Amino acid sequence: MDDNIKTAFSNDFLNSLSNWDYKVVTILIDKKEHSEKYSVWQYEPYHFCFKVLLERYYYFLSNKKAIGDVMIEARGEKTDKKLNESYKRIYNGSDDTTSSINFVKGEDFQKVFTSNELKVKRKSANDLGLQLADLVAYPSQRYVFELFDIDIKQKRMFDNSVIEILKTKYCTTSKGEIIGAGIKFLPKKNLLNLIVK
Repeated sequence: MDDNIKTAFSNDFLNSLSNWDYKVVTILIDKKEHSEKYSVWQYEPYHFCFKVLLERYYYFLSNKKAIGDVMIEARGEKTDKKLNESYKRIYNGSDDTTSSINFVKGEDFQKVFTSNELKVKRKSANDLGLQLADLVAYPSQRYVFELFDIDIKQKRMFDNSVIEILKTKYCTTSKGEIIGAGIKFLPKKNLLNLIVK
């Protein structure tokens, strides 16, 4: 409620967001277009995004010659169980539902991911990584909407400051491009003439 404290907190937060060492990947899916494009072959949109996200994470870890965990925030027991089963299929290479679009094989995932079990934490656990993901998720979504000229009604000034920082934090291709590495919009959009703003 105190404007001075609010301003000091916001400035400190934005400074930290700029200086912390992290990378961002944002995957969005047009569920209507997804169901129309793949009317025969159906893959649960959330799980499809998850697989594409894992592929982006795999490339990031491989390029760094590193290994990493895969952790999600709990969404509900049934949903979490289904996502963990999906993760295991991807990790073990038995996820044949997307065999026509697979770029990364199970044995490749096994080289960089520390476990065949998905780590799940509740919001109440106050995990720092999940907290950071929460803080950048909405501004990143807004930025991708703007890139693809999707009308959004809400404008938040604080988000604009975060977006400017995120532009320097997205994963990039070997040519330094954000689209295709740090940002993916599914199904595949026509990106040939898209210039990152």
